[in-house]
Amino acid sequence: MVPEGTPQEFTLYRMQDGVRVTAVQVGDRVFIKPSPQHAAVKSRTAADQHYLTMADLQRQFYEPTIGVDVYDLADYEPGDTVLIRDRLVEVRYDAASDETTLVFSDEEGLHLDWAFRGNLTDRYAAGDTITLKFKVVEYAGEFEILDYMETLWTDGRAPALDNYLVN
Repeated sequence: MVPEGTPQEFTLYRMQDGVRVTAVQVGDRVFIKPSPQHAAVKSRTAADQHYLTMADLQRQFYEPTIGVDVYDLADYEPGDTVLIRDRLVEVRYDAASDETTLVFSDEEGLHLDWAFRGNLTDRYAAGDTITLKFKVVEYAGEFEILDYMETLWTDGRAPALDNYLVN
């Protein structure tokens, strides 16, 4: 996907430690560019493992060299499929937005929320295990996002779960 507008590159400095990062503004979004080391360490072995948890997926976007999340998966390339199998810790429906938030947890108990269209509380509850499939897609010529994010950003609302569900 290539959004409208010419990307504008600029430099940011983290206040707490002065680390310099390069960012790119594409439309109304700002993306931190990964370091050259991040791209150099992609591991097909990690990408070929069958299932990730949502916490594993979150770590795929983390860039340890600069200490921030970036839109570049550590072990996946555009066109790859990412399979997720994880246990739900909470399922919340918001009638105003007609969206259900599926809540997962990492090892420290931090909640990882993923919103999907419609009321899914009759299909899922805390403790259920769910299996999802996402595609890695290129964004703005130099970033990697999931097809879920692309749909969310394009439509401006949460996508339908069935588009990502593995039975």
